[in-house]
Amino acid sequence: MEVPRFNEPLDSASTNILKSVLDHIPILAIFLDRDFNFTWVNHLYAETCGHPLAYFPGKNLFDLYPHEGNQQILREVIDTGEPHAATADPFVFPDQLSRGVTYWDWNLYPIKNNSREVSQLILTLTEVTKRIEAEKALRKSEAKYRRLSENSPAVVYQFLMTPDGKFSFPYMNDRISDIVGLSAIEIIKDAQKLLHMIHPDDHDSFYEKVLTSARTLNPFDATFRCLNNDEVLWIEAHSTPEGFPNGSILWNGFFVDITDRKQTENSLQASHERFLTILDSIDATINVVDMETHEILFMNKRMIESFGRNMTGEICWKAFRDKPGPCPHCTFDKLVNEKGRPKDVYVWHDKHPINKKWYVNYDRVIEWTDGRWVRIQTATDITKLKSLENRLQQAQKMEAIGNLAGGIAHDFNNILFPIIGISEMLLEDFPAGSIPYDNAKEIYKAGIRGSELVKQILAFSRQSEHKMIPVRIQQVLQEVYKLIRPTIPSNIEIFQHIQTNCRFVLADPVQIHQIAMNLITNAFHAMEGKGGEIHVHLKETAVEQNHLSVDMLAPGHYALLSVSDTGCGIDPAIIDKIFNPYFTTKGHGKGTGLGLAVVYGIVKDHNGDIRVDSAVEKGTTFNIYLPLMAESVETLEEKEIGEACSGNERILLVDDEAPIARFEKISLERLGYHVTTRVSSIDALALFAETPNNFDLVITDMAMPNMTGEQLAKELIAIKPTIPIIICTGFSEHINRKKAYRIGIKGFLMKPIVKSELATMIRSVLDDIKK
Repeated sequence: MEVPRFNEPLDSASTNILKSVLDHIPILAIFLDRDFNFTWVNHLYAETCGHPLAYFPGKNLFDLYPHEGNQQILREVIDTGEPHAATADPFVFPDQLSRGVTYWDWNLYPIKNNSREVSQLILTLTEVTKRIEAEKALRKSEAKYRRLSENSPAVVYQFLMTPDGKFSFPYMNDRISDIVGLSAIEIIKDAQKLLHMIHPDDHDSFYEKVLTSARTLNPFDATFRCLNNDEVLWIEAHSTPEGFPNGSILWNGFFVDITDRKQTENSLQASHERFLTILDSIDATINVVDMETHEILFMNKRMIESFGRNMTGEICWKAFRDKPGPCPHCTFDKLVNEKGRPKDVYVWHDKHPINKKWYVNYDRVIEWTDGRWVRIQTATDITKLKSLENRLQQAQKMEAIGNLAGGIAHDFNNILFPIIGISEMLLEDFPAGSIPYDNAKEIYKAGIRGSELVKQILAFSRQSEHKMIPVRIQQVLQEVYKLIRPTIPSNIEIFQHIQTNCRFVLADPVQIHQIAMNLITNAFHAMEGKGGEIHVHLKETAVEQNHLSVDMLAPGHYALLSVSDTGCGIDPAIIDKIFNPYFTTKGHGKGTGLGLAVVYGIVKDHNGDIRVDSAVEKGTTFNIYLPLMAESVETLEEKEIGEACSGNERILLVDDEAPIARFEKISLERLGYHVTTRVSSIDALALFAETPNNFDLVITDMAMPNMTGEQLAKELIAIKPTIPIIICTGFSEHINRKKAYRIGIKGFLMKPIVKSELATMIRSVLDDIKK
C-alpha cells in the first residue's frame, strides 16, 4: 500500500488536527519520539491495551514490545526518513492486548522538523486478524469490504463516468445521509440529486477537475461547497481513478464534511484581516524585528509608505540606514534584563532617514507566533509637536526678554521723568532764543526721544498702555502708503493687494500703523541699492483646528496682513533670532534692532500671530494674523477734553523716587496747586488717615516698596470713598487703565509724563468730581 509522506514539518496546529482525526477513526495510533518513547496514544489504543491514556507517555515502546524485528524497522525509518508500511504483518504484542491480537496492518510515518531531521514517528495499526481469518476462508469476500466501508467516518463512494459522459454512483455508504440528508440508495438511483447540490460558483471548477482526472488518470482532490436547503456545506473529496477498456472511468474515494473546519479557518482569516486593518489604520509606523537575526518580520502599511517599499525579510539595519553595521542606537539590549527576559517599554526619539520627520519610538519585547522573542516598535510622528515645542521655547524666551525689558523701561522712565519735566520747566524760565533756552530744548527733545524708545520697548514687552478701538486696517495702510512712498527710491515698486471690505479688528490704530511702517521699512532695507518689489496684501482668512502654519492661533476668522519683498532674504541660521530686541543685520546707523521685536510684541498683545517665510536671495514674507471682530462697527470718536491747566486744590503726591517727587511738586505748585509730598506709601497712608479732609486729590506712583500704588489707593478709598486718585506708572503687569477704574481710581498716566499731560489729567479728574 502507498504510504503518505509528510514532506513539510507539521506545526502545532496541524499536529493537533491530526491527533483529533486519529482519535475519531477506528485505528490504533501512537506518537513516538526519536528514542521510541510514547508521547501520545489515541483512545482506541489505550482501550485496546486496557490502560488509561496517562499510562503511556514517557514509557519506551521496546520495554513494552521487545521484538527485535520491529525494532530494526523503526530504526531504519529514523535513519532513512522514509515511511514504512506492512499488511498483515506479525507485529508481536504481549498479553496486554485484549483478545490475543497478533496480526495488524500498520504504517509508520516519520515527521521531520525544520532542519529536515526526523523528530517524531507516527505508528498506526489496524486490526486485521479477522480479515486474515476471513481471507483464509474467502479472500475476496465483498461483505468484509462493505462492512469496513460502512463503518468509515467518511463518505466512501465509487463514482463512474461512462464514455458518453454520464455520471453515476455505483456504491456509497450510508454516512452520506448524515451530511446531506439523502440516503445512499437515493443517490445510487439518481446521481444528479447529489451533483445538483454543488454550489453554482463551484460547479465549473468541480467538473473541470473531474475531466482532468479522467484524462490523465491522476488522483482527483477537490474542495467545494454544497447547498443543502439554506445551509452551505464545505466538502473535501479525494478520489483515485481507474480506467477500463470500454472507456469508462471509475473513481474510488471518500469525502468528508469540513464545514466546521472551514468556518474556523474563515474566522481566523477574518480575524487576521481585521488585525492587519487595525495596524494599517493606526496613525503610526509599526515594525517587528527578530532580536537574534535582525530580520524584519512585519511592517504595517504606514511604515511601508514612509520608506516607499516593503522591507519584510531584510536585515533591519541594512534596510533602515545606508551606513554599514548595526544601528548605534539599537535598543535590543535595553529591552531585556540580565536574564534575557523582557523589561518595560523603551521610549526614544529619532528623525526618519527618508522623510526627515521626527518620531517618538516605543520599543517593547513580545513573544512571536513561533515562541521566539521579537522587538515591536511603534513610532508616532511628532514633527508638529516638535515645531510647537520650538515655538513655545521661543515664546518663553521672548516673554523672559520682555519682562527684563519692561523692568529696564520702568527704571528708564524714572530717569527720564525728571529730565523731561525739569527741561520743560527750564523752557518756561529761560527766554526764547537764548543759549540756555536752546540747551534746555535739546535736553527736552532728547528726553522725548528716549521716551519714544521706552514706548517701543514696552510695546515689545506687551506692557504699554494703549487704546483698543475698532480699526479698518485698509485705511491705516492707505495712510502708511502716503507717508512712506516718497521716502522709498523709485527703483523699488510697491504693489497693494487690499481687500476693500475686510472687516474691523479691535486694535490700537497707532500700533497697527507702526506694524506696517516697520515691515515695509524692513522690506525696503532688504532691497536697498539693487531695487525690487514690495507687495502688501490684506485679506480675510479662516484658521481651522490643527492648522499647521498658524498652530498658535485659536480657530476663527482673521485679517491676514502680508508684506513681501524680493530682497536678500534671511539666513536660516539667524531666522530664529530676528524677533529678539536689539538684534539687527543692518549697518551702523540703519536701525536699533527693535523694529521686529516691537512688531512681535504688538501682534501678541492683539491676540494674533506672526510667521516669516524667507529664502536667501529670493526674498522674505511676513504674515500677520489679527482676529476679526464679530460685527462691523464704526470707529469711536475720542472724547475731547478741554484744557484746564491750573488750579488751587490740595494734592497729596506720593512717589518713592525723591527727584520725581520734587519735580512734580515744583511743576504743580507753578500751576497754583498746594502740594504735599511723601516718598513712602506707608507714610502717605498714615498722613491721609490723620487728615483725610486736608486733601482734594492724591497722585501716586504704582511701583513702590512695602505698598504698591494700587494697594495704597484701596486703603485711601476705604478711608474716604470720595477721594479722587491718579496712578502714574512706567509699566505694570499687575494694573492697567481698566483695572484702575474698576477699583475706583479716577486717572491713569503712563510715564514719562510731560507737564501738559499731567495738568490736563488733574483738571479733568477734579472737574468731574465737582459735577
